[in-house]
Amino acid sequence: MVCTCKFVVLSKFIGCISDSPVFYMLLISFVTLCFYFVAFKKYSVMPWLTVLLFVSIGDYYGMFNLTRQVLAAAICFWATKYINESKIDGIKYAIC
Repeated sequence: MVCTCKFVVLSKFIGCISDSPVFYMLLISFVTLCFYFVAFKKYSVMPWLTVLLFVSIGDYYGMFNLTRQVLAAAICFWATKYINESKIDGIKYAIC
């Protein structure tokens, strides 16, 4: 429910900037990929291989049918850095 509210707020914000569906999908795609790539760079031993596998056999092509869920999954994946650290900061994880 919280992720849905954040997605609606993000959608409204993008709608204030532009009403173009191309711009909307471009910005959502950029945000989603940025979250994935930041997490790949931090947690993967071979980040470029991880990106190659993500694009070739991963969720990349299918994710635009499930934009909201995949964006939420990317944010959660990126936020795992707050869980994996020895000092868990619940506020930062909850914000992410």
